[in-house]
Amino acid sequence: MMKLKLTLTALAVGLCSVLISSSQEEAEDNLATLLKSNGWDVLIGTWLNPSGEEFIFSWQYPGTALEMVAEVNGVKRSSIYVKQAKSATVNVFAYDSSGGSSYGTCTFSKGIAEFVMKTNAPGTNELREMKFKYTLTNDDAFEATMEGHDHVYKYTKK
Repeated sequence: MMKLKLTLTALAVGLCSVLISSSQEEAEDNLATLLKSNGWDVLIGTWLNPSGEEFIFSWQYPGTALEMVAEVNGVKRSSIYVKQAKSATVNVFAYDSSGGSSYGTCTFSKGIAEFVMKTNAPGTNELREMKFKYTLTNDDAFEATMEGHDHVYKYTKK
């Protein structure tokens, strides 16, 4: 009987150790940690494009799911960013009030966020690939560029 109690106690202690270890790993393996380690934790907040339109980044679920909302040219837009487990890749799902939607991935590195998105225009089922990049110029500014376009979009923190 004593041997059974010791065995059960050892199993319980072992299970607690595994659970504590797993939760610590998960805590270190979340979107907030990824953003912070690459200087992108400054993204949380309100940003303005040159036209004065606001892009608001906030935690939908703290540390796990980041949401971006904006209204550009009368079209409301929303995106959700969720980090893949055990990976530095972030899934992005976006939609807008005109019926447009897109999905893809983003990788964050030191001062650079690179996106590869599949998008469709409202009313069509045709997907096209878009690649664009955010470059952090300082804690209060970043630039966005799109592959195939020369224009640089500048955003500043409000």
